[in-house]
Amino acid sequence: MNSVPRITDAQRRARLARRHLPGPGRRAATTREVVESVLALHATDAATVYLSAAARLDDSSHESVERELYERQALLRMTAMPAPSSSFPLPWRP
Repeated sequence: MNSVPRITDAQRRARLARRHLPGPGRRAATTREVVESVLALHATDAATVYLSAAARLDDSSHESVERELYERQALLRMTAMPAPSSSFPLPWRP
């Protein structure tokens, strides 16, 4: 019988920190990399996607995020439930 490995709080926090790209040296080059690292960027306001991406990007300009969303069409913006929206990599669309 296989035992399930136990993950400590410290290990869980370290994994989250790696995935969420929180600081210098861990930032992503593109908005798509950001979205793939956290699965989706949740937004309750139109600006939230830009702020969430900018916090994790090397080049955190509004234009770089907009380029991924609208020019390159690498991400899909979906509205779900009443108002929140999320941005996903295009291949992950439902």
